[in-house]
Amino acid sequence: YGPRALTVAGDGRIVVADTGNARIVIFTADLAFAGAIGERGSAAGQLNEPVGVAVDGAGRIWVADNGNGRMQVFGADGRVALGFPVPGWTSAVYSEPRLAFDPAGARVWASVPRQHEIRAYDAEGRVVATVAEAALRPRFDMPMGVVAGPAGLVVAGLNGTLGAVAPDPALQPGKESKISSGQESDE
Repeated sequence: YGPRALTVAGDGRIVVADTGNARIVIFTADLAFAGAIGERGSAAGQLNEPVGVAVDGAGRIWVADNGNGRMQVFGADGRVALGFPVPGWTSAVYSEPRLAFDPAGARVWASVPRQHEIRAYDAEGRVVATVAEAALRPRFDMPMGVVAGPAGLVVAGLNGTLGAVAPDPALQPGKESKISSGQESDE
């Protein structure tokens, strides 16, 4: 299996989650190979099924290291700057989390398909918001993809459905919300 996700950094670099080769590949804006990060394994800096990738405003590369059940954050030098477990991430069918930064770059949103939710993490790896998808069952199943923008979150589900969540600051830290048809409802 090949690459599962890519993103464009603020400086124009293209960052690719090369899942099958257990690495992150970086290209310049003009598509020249610029390097790779990671190798297969479970130690810090090693990857097992990296399936999601995002780049923060400081240029750090955030990786959904799904097979190891963790998020790894790599600095500009390619070294691990931060790593933390993400409950619910596992190397399983239909468990391919995706990442997206909010427009302010303050937090990364991560899908957790097996736990039917999207979580926001701050720069230190703390959960600051959770959005559950229970409101749309059975029509909405397993949030896979996530995009964050000024209008809020758009989430793609396994069965091809889309859910939308109102923009921040409606999602306050620690507040549980449900994805609904374009509305946010408190639990």
